Amino acid sequence: MSDCLDKFEAGFIHANQDEYVVMVGLADDQFNTNQYILLQRTLEPSEQDIALQQDGVHLMVCDQSRSCYGGLLSVVVTQDCVIFNFDADAASNLKVKTQLVVDITGAETDPDALTIELQKVCGNYAFVRRNN
Repeated sequence: MSDCLDKFEAGFIHANQDEYVVMVGLADDQFNTNQYILLQRTLEPSEQDIALQQDGVHLMVCDQSRSCYGGLLSVVVTQDCVIFNFDADAASNLKVKTQLVVDITGAETDPDALTIELQKVCGNYAFVRRNN
């Protein structure tokens, strides 16, 4: 799986929440996006969402065909990067290695605020922590 993505540099980070969905995206560029990871979760999943196991964190990496629900094990935010750890099934669906490192030094972001936003989107589905 050497062609699987294992790291990229984020120049743009966006977090948003409305009454239905919370999402966080990290991308190489705001407008000319080539590499990105998008995490989103429905705040009020329907019975159908739950039955289809689509009530957790939806993950997308670089393309809609590289997406899945669940499989995110943990997220670690440091001053310089965000480290996403996936189970083998999610890594296969997303075409990434089981650990994806996103360098955030080029993005204007506060790692503490980003940790809070990632905790919102991950809820009880994945462990999120901040390391100094």
